[in-house]
Amino acid sequence: MSIPTFISEALAHLGWRQAMLYELSILHSNGTSEFVPYGSVESIVACRWGFAIKFGFDGTIDRLKARLVALVYINF
Repeated sequence: MSIPTFISEALAHLGWRQAMLYELSILHSNGTSEFVPYGSVESIVACRWGFAIKFGFDGTIDRLKARLVALVYINF
């Protein structure tokens, strides 16, 4: 198993897709993010997915981890 480099690769794999849905449900339940339609008057922050494979002590795959990371651009 490898870490996906494109979102299409992650969505095609059931394990990565479940990890992404879990991350979105956590963000929603914590109230830390809100999805708004593009073009609305809300401030929109770009984001990207980060993927990692977590291994157990014996070297087997413990779980797949997906994180939605906000891209922050600072203008000076």
